[in-house]
Amino acid sequence: MRSLRKDIPPILKSDLNEEPFHNCLMCNVDLIESQIPYMIEKAFKRAPDGSLYTIFEFAICMNCAQKTQDQLSRESLANIQKYFAEKRDLFERNEELFDAEKTDFEDWTNECILSGNKISECEEFQVLAMCQGNQMEMGLFPYAISGAEAENMQELLSEKTKDELDDFMNTHLDLPPELKMLLEESSTLVLV
Repeated sequence: MRSLRKDIPPILKSDLNEEPFHNCLMCNVDLIESQIPYMIEKAFKRAPDGSLYTIFEFAICMNCAQKTQDQLSRESLANIQKYFAEKRDLFERNEELFDAEKTDFEDWTNECILSGNKISECEEFQVLAMCQGNQMEMGLFPYAISGAEAENMQELLSEKTKDELDDFMNTHLDLPPELKMLLEESSTLVLV
């Protein structure tokens, strides 16, 4: 599998200060200084005028991401992995993009990785990226998932896993009540 490192694009920077995320959401480790690999996940909703606003955003070091994933039911993880495998081969996608010399973030996130639908036409979507320091790794990530596919994935989760993810959101994401309500109605945390 081929990979490439690029600067983290503006859309993946924190909305709070328009800078790269500096700390892990859970353990607070300095992501830039430590050079520990980490994931960025941001969920967006399209306003009636077409502009985007962020529903939630966070960066989580791979150690904490693994701990969180370990709390999810095996059944849920197997269902999600099977769903991804049936929809898209990430290794094949990697080869296709590199063969076509598509190495811009937008090339990797302009379509939902699962449905192939244009992200520009999605009312909601999430973007996930793997990073290290100030660099984004282009390999299996980054990718975008439409709100519709995130909802499909939500249906594959056990009640235990849904409860774990709700607890994660309530504990770690300081969302105002109106965004919490919106999140319950729409996007789901992906963390895969």
